[in-house]
This record gives sequence, structure tokens and C-alpha cells, in this order.
Amino acid sequence: MQGKKPIRIKFIGDVSFNDRYVSILESGENPFEAVLPLLQHADLVVGNLECGAKGTGENLNKRPRIGTSEKALEYLSELNLGLVTLANNHVYDNLEDGFDRTVNKLQQLGIAHIGATRDKQAQFAPHILEKDGWRIGFLNYVHPDTHPH
Repeated sequence: MQGKKPIRIKFIGDVSFNDRYVSILESGENPFEAVLPLLQHADLVVGNLECGAKGTGENLNKRPRIGTSEKALEYLSELNLGLVTLANNHVYDNLEDGFDRTVNKLQQLGIAHIGATRDKQAQFAPHILEKDGWRIGFLNYVHPDTHPH
């Protein structure tokens, strides 16, 4: 639109700090240094969070299962993520406890999330970015059959 300052939104796709990335990130090494300059000046960076924090159990009816540590999730801030999508096939790999730990860590980091919530009132709520006269909505959904019981 004419007269509006452009905004920069960057999408980074799936984010999965599992397997060897857990020990790398927990050691303090940052394997993402090369991409940080690409993300630091964005008005919003959006990623699909495939790895939830490990909890007290796993969804044994599902394979593969992905999980990470809460400490490794702290590196989401390093990627300048402002919004993560959670409606994906791995969101409940670590059951409700893992999901709650993930959401709590996102809140601590100041990273918004959409697509999955334990709050039934907010489950279909969009994320709205308002900046420089723009108002952009983000939606994220997954079909229930993605999560076997």
C-alpha cells in the first residue's frame, strides 16, 4: 500500500532442537551464528516449533517423537523468533506436561505462539502483528488425527 513503511517478516520453517542439538546448545555453542545476521533486522521472525520440551512422559503411540530440553529452547531467542506455530504433528509428543513446559518457556522468553493451547477460549485465536500501519493476522491449524491416542 502506498504511503506505508514496509515491514520485514521472515519465516524459517521447522525448528527442531533435538538429538545432537540438545548437547550442542546446552554446552553454550551456538550453531546458528551464520544465520543470525539474516534474522536480526526482521520485524517478525516466524518458525514452526517441532520440538517441545521433554516432560514426564512420551506419546508411545506415535513415532518418531521429538523432544528437547528447556535450556535448549532458550536458543529460540537467539534466532530472534517472535512467533512460533505449534499446530504440528509433534506438539504433543511429550504429552501435556511437555506441552505445558514448552508454553511456559515460550512465555518466559517473550515468544508468542499459536495453533495449540490448553485454553479452549484461545484455541483458534490468530496472532495479530500491528506495525507501521499494517495489521497482519497469522493462523495455524492441524487436523486432530495427527495425534494418535
